[in-house]
Amino acid sequence: MSRKSIIRVLSAITLVLVIDLYIPQTAYAEGENWVKIVSLTPNHYDNYTDPVTFTATINYQLTSKDQGIIYLGFNTDQPHYYEVDLQEGDHQVVSKGVGTVTLTQTVTPVNWNSGYSYMQQFLDGSSDLVKDFKVYANISEYPYDIPWTPLAIYEAVVTELPEDAL
Repeated sequence: MSRKSIIRVLSAITLVLVIDLYIPQTAYAEGENWVKIVSLTPNHYDNYTDPVTFTATINYQLTSKDQGIIYLGFNTDQPHYYEVDLQEGDHQVVSKGVGTVTLTQTVTPVNWNSGYSYMQQFLDGSSDLVKDFKVYANISEYPYDIPWTPLAIYEAVVTELPEDAL
């Protein structure tokens, strides 16, 4: 392989790594517990007025508890807060181990990328400006005590998640 070809390959790898690091996804995990949204259908929305039924495929690992509960939510009420409605289909009790669940929630997407939203976030004292409509999953001990703290959290911009290949 020529030096020029090697440089092209290394440049392409670097570009892929930079793009992957740019995707705004956040994960938090306590110990070896984790949760990750691996696909979202649909992974887009047409407007901010019509409800959309989203279906998420979520992989998880629960090692520190015998049972857990996985929730699906969206930042529909506040940019930094994820609404979990406790409706049938948006949560599931799971057992210790590794697995996959499919959860569904119907929500109306919110445009957080507006002057009004920026001003509201500033007035609320937010140090982090949220511009995106995001999806969120967490896994918690089941049953859990109040105050409640998730064992692992995952969030991502809706449009940056892969869609299920049907």
